[in-house]
Amino acid sequence: MKKYFYFLAIAVLFAACEGTEPPTSNKVVTGASENITKTSATLKGAVNVEIATYNSVEFGIMYDTLLAEVNNRSAQMVKGSVLQGKDFKVDVAGLTANTKYFYCVYLLLNGIQYEYGAVKEFTALAHAYVDLGLS
Repeated sequence: MKKYFYFLAIAVLFAACEGTEPPTSNKVVTGASENITKTSATLKGAVNVEIATYNSVEFGIMYDTLLAEVNNRSAQMVKGSVLQGKDFKVDVAGLTANTKYFYCVYLLLNGIQYEYGAVKEFTALAHAYVDLGLS
Protein backbone atom coordinates (compact mmCIF):
# COMPACT_ATOMS: atom_id res chain seq x y z
CA MET A 1 0.00 0.00 0.00
CA LYS A 2 2.89 2.37 0.77
CA LYS A 3 4.30 1.79 -2.72
CA TYR A 4 0.95 2.76 -4.25
CA PHE A 5 0.89 6.08 -2.37
CA TYR A 6 4.54 6.72 -3.24
CA PHE A 7 3.89 6.27 -6.95
CA LEU A 8 0.68 8.32 -6.74
CA ALA A 9 2.57 11.18 -5.07
CA ILE A 10 5.24 11.14 -7.79
CA ALA A 11 2.58 11.11 -10.53
CA VAL A 12 0.81 14.10 -8.97
CA LEU A 13 4.12 15.97 -8.67
CA PHE A 14 4.95 15.38 -12.36
CA ALA A 15 1.45 16.36 -13.46
CA ALA A 16 1.65 19.59 -11.47
CA CYS A 17 4.99 20.54 -12.99
CA GLU A 18 4.26 19.51 -16.58
CA GLY A 19 2.04 22.40 -17.70
CA THR A 20 3.69 25.23 -15.81
CA GLU A 21 5.06 28.26 -17.57
CA PRO A 22 8.73 29.07 -16.97
CA PRO A 23 9.54 32.03 -14.71
CA THR A 24 9.25 35.51 -16.15
CA SER A 25 11.16 38.70 -15.41
CA ASN A 26 9.98 42.19 -14.54
CA LYS A 27 12.78 43.50 -16.76
CA VAL A 28 10.66 42.84 -19.86
CA VAL A 29 6.96 42.87 -20.67
CA THR A 30 5.31 40.93 -23.47
CA GLY A 31 2.88 43.24 -25.23
CA ALA A 32 -0.07 42.84 -27.54
CA SER A 33 -0.27 41.34 -31.00
CA GLU A 34 -1.72 43.50 -33.76
CA ASN A 35 -1.99 43.88 -37.54
CA ILE A 36 -2.55 40.13 -37.77
CA THR A 37 -3.00 38.79 -41.30
CA LYS A 38 -2.87 35.29 -42.83
CA THR A 39 0.93 35.42 -43.02
CA SER A 40 2.19 38.17 -40.71
CA ALA A 41 1.72 39.97 -37.40
CA THR A 42 3.19 42.79 -35.34
CA LEU A 43 4.22 41.75 -31.83
CA LYS A 44 4.95 44.30 -29.10
CA GLY A 45 7.12 44.36 -26.01
CA ALA A 46 8.76 46.66 -23.49
CA VAL A 47 12.21 46.76 -21.90
CA ASN A 48 12.29 47.89 -18.26
CA VAL A 49 16.03 48.32 -17.70
CA GLU A 50 18.44 51.23 -17.99
CA ILE A 51 20.21 50.18 -21.16
CA ALA A 52 23.20 52.47 -20.49
CA THR A 53 24.15 50.35 -17.44
CA TYR A 54 24.93 47.31 -19.62
CA ASN A 55 27.76 46.71 -22.08
CA SER A 56 25.36 45.13 -24.57
CA VAL A 57 21.60 44.71 -24.78
CA GLU A 58 19.58 42.66 -27.28
CA PHE A 59 15.81 42.43 -27.21
CA GLY A 60 13.15 40.88 -29.37
CA ILE A 61 10.36 38.35 -29.70
CA MET A 62 10.48 34.56 -29.49
CA TYR A 63 7.61 32.70 -31.20
CA ASP A 64 6.47 29.28 -32.36
CA THR A 65 3.36 27.24 -33.09
CA LEU A 66 4.27 24.97 -30.18
CA LEU A 67 3.89 26.31 -26.65
CA ALA A 68 6.57 23.88 -25.46
CA GLU A 69 9.14 25.45 -27.80
CA VAL A 70 8.49 28.90 -26.32
CA ASN A 71 8.45 27.56 -22.75
CA ASN A 72 11.71 25.66 -23.40
CA ARG A 73 13.17 28.89 -24.83
CA SER A 74 14.03 27.14 -28.09
CA ALA A 75 11.59 28.97 -30.39
CA GLN A 76 12.47 31.23 -33.30
CA MET A 77 13.89 34.61 -32.19
CA VAL A 78 13.44 37.90 -34.05
CA LYS A 79 15.54 40.82 -32.84
CA GLY A 80 13.96 44.16 -32.15
CA SER A 81 15.83 47.12 -33.56
CA VAL A 82 14.31 50.35 -32.26
CA LEU A 83 13.09 51.35 -28.83
CA GLN A 84 10.49 54.10 -28.58
CA GLY A 85 10.98 54.97 -24.94
CA LYS A 86 10.84 51.49 -23.42
CA ASP A 87 8.54 50.03 -26.08
CA PHE A 88 9.36 48.15 -29.26
CA LYS A 89 7.61 46.11 -31.91
CA VAL A 90 8.69 43.33 -34.23
CA ASP A 91 7.05 42.34 -37.50
CA VAL A 92 7.01 38.59 -38.11
CA ALA A 93 6.26 37.15 -41.54
CA GLY A 94 5.95 33.74 -43.14
CA LEU A 95 3.17 32.64 -40.79
CA THR A 96 0.70 29.90 -41.70
CA ALA A 97 -2.93 30.93 -42.08
CA ASN A 98 -5.42 29.84 -39.42
CA THR A 99 -2.63 28.75 -37.07
CA LYS A 100 -2.17 29.55 -33.38
CA TYR A 101 1.19 31.05 -32.39
CA PHE A 102 2.73 31.52 -28.95
CA TYR A 103 5.19 34.34 -28.25
CA CYS A 104 7.09 36.18 -25.53
CA VAL A 105 9.62 38.98 -25.24
CA TYR A 106 13.27 38.17 -24.60
CA LEU A 107 16.10 40.37 -23.35
CA LEU A 108 19.78 39.45 -23.48
CA LEU A 109 21.99 41.47 -21.13
CA ASN A 110 25.76 41.62 -21.62
CA GLY A 111 25.56 38.64 -23.98
CA ILE A 112 25.00 36.14 -21.15
CA GLN A 113 21.88 36.88 -19.09
CA TYR A 114 18.50 36.14 -20.66
CA GLU A 115 15.26 37.57 -19.27
CA TYR A 116 11.81 36.58 -20.61
CA GLY A 117 8.31 38.05 -20.49
CA ALA A 118 5.05 36.18 -20.08
CA VAL A 119 3.87 33.96 -22.94
CA LYS A 120 0.91 35.19 -25.00
CA GLU A 121 -0.82 33.86 -28.11
CA PHE A 122 -2.52 34.92 -31.33
CA THR A 123 -3.99 33.15 -34.35
CA ALA A 124 -3.09 34.03 -37.93
CA LEU A 125 -6.19 34.80 -39.97
CA ALA A 126 -7.81 32.10 -42.08
CA HIS A 127 -7.88 32.19 -45.86
CA ALA A 128 -10.97 33.96 -47.13
CA TYR A 129 -12.99 31.97 -49.59
CA VAL A 130 -15.34 33.68 -52.02
CA ASP A 131 -18.61 31.99 -52.87
CA LEU A 132 -19.06 32.51 -56.61
CA GLY A 133 -22.65 31.30 -56.43
CA LEU A 134 -22.02 28.51 -58.92
CA SER A 135 -23.60 25.75 -56.88
